Amino acid sequence: MKYMLLQASDPTRGDGEAAGADPAAMDAFNDRLIRAGVLLAGDGLEVGDAGIRVSYSGDGRAVTAGALSAPSEPVCGFWILQVASREEAVEWARRMPLTGGTVEVRKVLDSTEPDTRGTGAGRARLHALDDTDEDAWRTRSR
Repeated sequence: MKYMLLQASDPTRGDGEAAGADPAAMDAFNDRLIRAGVLLAGDGLEVGDAGIRVSYSGDGRAVTAGALSAPSEPVCGFWILQVASREEAVEWARRMPLTGGTVEVRKVLDSTEPDTRGTGAGRARLHALDDTDEDAWRTRSR
């Protein structure tokens, strides 16, 4: 099962960094994830108004600068883990060397799991696309 850990930034800091995050300790934590073979991806994210939103209305598309929403704790980083259970994902989140802040744990749905929000067919097609076939992706995503 895949789980995403979303790290909230410290709203009292202007630099978008997480609360109580020691860079050396976080590097060591990331190394532990790698050695355990559970880390699929992870990185930091721009926070604040650095994001770009694409809004959809029928055939129309609007591009707007700014975050999707204005949460009190914007997401500043993420990890995607391949683990056996939700409990294991939560345990990894508990091991993070943070002295403050919040980490949210969310399951990543894949095309083989039932999706109560729809058929999942769109996700299955997305997973089946070859990364080198960008023209086909562009055509299908319109």
